[in-house]
Amino acid sequence: MDGNIPRTYGLIKIHKAGNPLRVIVSLLNSPLYYLLFYLHNIIKNSIPNIPSHIKDSFYLFDILNGKQLESMF
Repeated sequence: MDGNIPRTYGLIKIHKAGNPLRVIVSLLNSPLYYLLFYLHNIIKNSIPNIPSHIKDSFYLFDILNGKQLESMF
């Protein structure tokens, strides 16, 4: 199968001391891309979705509007 070899590059972690690199491996158009895409879909569909993503502060306000917090004391 024609394809590209995987490419590797690094992103600098500017928030860490010494600015280490986070290694990124791009497999787009590589011979194993479709195999990895297939395995990704199997794993993704076998793990339940957890609604923990908050889009923005307006979304959070809509969720929390009218909710009562229980006292811890």
